[in-house]
Amino acid sequence: KVDFYIDGADESNASLIVHRDFTNSGTFTHSGTAALIFAGSSNQNINTGGATLKNVEVSNSSGVTLNSQATIGGTLTLTAGNINTNGNILELTGAAADLIGGSSSSFIIATSAAGALRRHIGTNTDTYSFPVGLGSTASDFYKMDLENDNLSGMTYLDVFMVRNDGTGNNHSQYGTAH
Repeated sequence: KVDFYIDGADESNASLIVHRDFTNSGTFTHSGTAALIFAGSSNQNINTGGATLKNVEVSNSSGVTLNSQATIGGTLTLTAGNINTNGNILELTGAAADLIGGSSSSFIIATSAAGALRRHIGTNTDTYSFPVGLGSTASDFYKMDLENDNLSGMTYLDVFMVRNDGTGNNHSQYGTAH
């Protein structure tokens, strides 16, 4: 059973507000300027079924959990709550400015290379934010920014957090840049 609401008369520009889990087991085409808004009151599970999502907003203080790799081709807006990658890549293919928000109350829990935040990097002078953390509390939040100086030859960068067992301090880790 799924509860959702379409916000707008034109379906290509209408926001889809999801209050429960989101599972795509068929064909889901997400285009236009509308947002797919996760606004539940408890943790929501997301399985994209391989579909590329256009514009996504997380507005659920209990957070969302990925149950499959997720690709977002437009904006990701972090309003409230965390995204737990749960060992799945969260891939952002848009521009640097397409990640909106990212704070100690809304960030991406990415703790392994298999569950990294992947951002596509263009040849430009933009700054790419990676609001990542180790857990769901404010003290688990760390933000990394990549200040691009017309870097070329790289398609994307994977970033995740690891705990330094020797010191107990946390630090950002990145996978191979592609």
